[in-house]
Amino acid sequence: MTKIKYGRKRKLIDRGWRRWFLKWKCRKVSIKKGYEIGQALIAMAQHCAVHHRMGCLGLAANQLGIRKRVFVAKRRNTFRIYVNPEILEGYQKYEVVEHCLSWPDNPNGFKVTRYKTILINASNLENPMLLKGLDAQIFQHEMDHLNGVMV
Repeated sequence: MTKIKYGRKRKLIDRGWRRWFLKWKCRKVSIKKGYEIGQALIAMAQHCAVHHRMGCLGLAANQLGIRKRVFVAKRRNTFRIYVNPEILEGYQKYEVVEHCLSWPDNPNGFKVTRYKTILINASNLENPMLLKGLDAQIFQHEMDHLNGVMV
């Protein structure tokens, strides 16, 4: 468990209630609260990246039981915070197998459809940003969590 500034000690939500909690769409949050939540997510993501067998490329707030539109994603070897993120456009669909920390009991992963390139925005970004390849895939995966989409 990791002590965080936002609320009490939290850990990745257990299998008992993730089935229904992760289906809920997350709510918007202020940039200030978003950064507080983001710092907790970064701490947990760094811990998972080192200690979890699957590693960690991203983590959404609702995976820690916080129903807010915040996630962190690894980009250029650094976890970045995205507050109230959105996908503006997507280009070139493809299918890929992904793994998820919320479903560690599925070692084969899940087959999903993603865009190769996406145009994104978030409350804490000054301008929309274009993501490609793995960066785009991670962003879309974490957006699915915030939107209550389960693979």
